[in-house]
Amino acid sequence: MKTKIKSVLILLLCGIVYFTFAVGSGSDKKKNEGNTTNTATNTSNATSTNSDTSKVARETSATKYKLNEDIMLKTNDGEYRVKFTKVTETNDRNEYTAKEAKRVVVVEYEYENISMTKDLYVSKMNFKLYDKNNTEMQSYPMSRVTKIADSIGTGKKAVASEAYALNNDKNYIELDLFPDIMSRSKANCTVILEW
Repeated sequence: MKTKIKSVLILLLCGIVYFTFAVGSGSDKKKNEGNTTNTATNTSNATSTNSDTSKVARETSATKYKLNEDIMLKTNDGEYRVKFTKVTETNDRNEYTAKEAKRVVVVEYEYENISMTKDLYVSKMNFKLYDKNNTEMQSYPMSRVTKIADSIGTGKKAVASEAYALNNDKNYIELDLFPDIMSRSKANCTVILEW
């Protein structure tokens, strides 16, 4: 009887040890799946789509992009493309905001869901903008002159724009991208917007 109990206890202990290792390695895998490896870089020989200025991000070195250059971004949910198409200044002001704005600029961008398994939504939450003095720019509430971003499925494209307060006279913005707003991992690129 004692040997039978010993055998059962040994089997039970082995089961607990096995279960602990199996579940432990599975949770690490899940944890790693939640971390996004966002890379946005340029290949040495740029791939053109419809213009000579298109660049495709594929490598791991930091890359600088300009207006109208394609930026390919990867997340654990798939791949998408974003392109900043223009920056325009507006004289309109929001009389109900307390935000200081020497100038208000509207940054227009387009995005395309290449292979995201979930609907893609790209908004000001995916960007941090800095002026020529390296000061972070604040979004400026201007619904009359901006296009609201929308969620899009695989294979779809959208255009949106956001307004920002620019408190100097330089026509220069440096933009950091955050492809997955949940992880807040910065893409390995910078976008320089000059107009």
